[in-house]
Amino acid sequence: MKEKKLAIAVQAGLVGVLTGAIISMASSWVLAQTVGDVAEMERLQSRAEEAIANGDAESASMNIGKAALMASQLAKREGESAKAHLYLGA
Repeated sequence: MKEKKLAIAVQAGLVGVLTGAIISMASSWVLAQTVGDVAEMERLQSRAEEAIANGDAESASMNIGKAALMASQLAKREGESAKAHLYLGA
């Protein structure tokens, strides 16, 4: 009887550890994706500024438009936080 209870406890512990590991990996992936999106937005803004400096209005408008869309998506993900207002330029 004690052995059966011990086996159940060990099994429950393993399930808990695996669940925690999966949640941890998923949350770090979401954070990495957000950081990647912010970096992409900044890269697009930089490319737009370079295009303006080179007199390429078409590339500048395309890159700043993409950056604006990225900012909008980031703001929607953040909800009503301060970061959302930062992305929206408010």
